Amino acid sequence: MLAFREIQAIARRLRRSGLESIEIKGADYAVRLTCEPGGASALPAAAAAGVAAPEPQAPPAPPEPLALTASMPGHIWLQDPLTGKALAEEQGTVAAGDLLALLQVGPICLPLRAQTGGRLAGYTVSHGQRVEYGQPVAQVITEETANESH
Repeated sequence: MLAFREIQAIARRLRRSGLESIEIKGADYAVRLTCEPGGASALPAAAAAGVAAPEPQAPPAPPEPLALTASMPGHIWLQDPLTGKALAEEQGTVAAGDLLALLQVGPICLPLRAQTGGRLAGYTVSHGQRVEYGQPVAQVITEETANESH
């Protein structure tokens, strides 16, 4: 299994190289890393050539709902394992840090928490489903996005 520092080093190299994704598989694990095309440190071609980029014509689109993603491969639990009650209600209000799901990795369950306050738009997976690293689990519409749409 790769150590976290090794994965971080691979991610930095991936960004610098301009590649969009890489998948590393071992006998008992798989790691998939993705980044934006050109990497975070890449300059636009016009800026690199010393040419000013044109101003955008249309206003930017409102932000999309934030995706809560799986931090590693495992099985998703959307219900409390002891009581069977839903951890969070779809279309319900959530605060930053609220528990939205559990990710079972072997014998442990890791919490998946809301990164920001807003409304839980819904889950993209079902209870007990196997997920991979980075796979979206839930969509949260932030308070800012909800205010922009009204």
